[in-house]
Amino acid sequence: MNNYLLELRIRRAFGRFEPLDAPVLALEELKVAYIPVPKAANSSVRSALMASIGNEDAELLSVQELHSSTRSMLQPASKFFSKPRADWHVFTVVRNPSSRARSAWQNKLIDPPEIFGPLKRMGIRDRMSFEDFLKTCADWPSWALNDHFMPQSLYLSTVLNFSDLAVLHVETLSQDWPKLRDELIARGATSVPLTLGRKNVSAVPETPEISEIARKTLNSLYGKDYDAFDYDRP
Repeated sequence: MNNYLLELRIRRAFGRFEPLDAPVLALEELKVAYIPVPKAANSSVRSALMASIGNEDAELLSVQELHSSTRSMLQPASKFFSKPRADWHVFTVVRNPSSRARSAWQNKLIDPPEIFGPLKRMGIRDRMSFEDFLKTCADWPSWALNDHFMPQSLYLSTVLNFSDLAVLHVETLSQDWPKLRDELIARGATSVPLTLGRKNVSAVPETPEISEIARKTLNSLYGKDYDAFDYDRP
């Protein structure tokens, strides 16, 4: 067994690792909460939310600076939902599992000068094809995958039980943004961007050709995502 996986199993058994307790970005003054899903317009939405509470320089921050500046605002979903939230507007954004997986592969394995740390700990030491990357992820328990690669339905499993959760889709986010913007303004937001910017975008075609093996692996790894969020299977 991979030593990293063994470590995760032990930490989880002792309650020191809660991979399915998704973080919540709570804007207390607006009573708006966002559950960020990595590789699903996460940085873009965070930037807009920070601008909406008066941080007008948020759009100028690098992705790393943006995430660092909002880290202290995050809390585990179990803690956030331990209190009544009926008067809150709670939303998340999901993405087609196929394009999300390819974007994560490109952004964390192919493009950077250094391979993403969690991938190294999985034993990935060299660049590899999308097909091989998917097969490596499929060999791991889904709960043990880094949140950039974990199935969205599993990552959000705790918060999906909240009946008033608004689940938006990356593919239609630009059309949904005006309604969300109106909600933020109605709750007292100040400088809400007219349009949602795009941060941390990988240069990946939206509908690339994939091999039959990759197709089958995507369905095996992310089958519940396609069904839960109404995406066509590849």
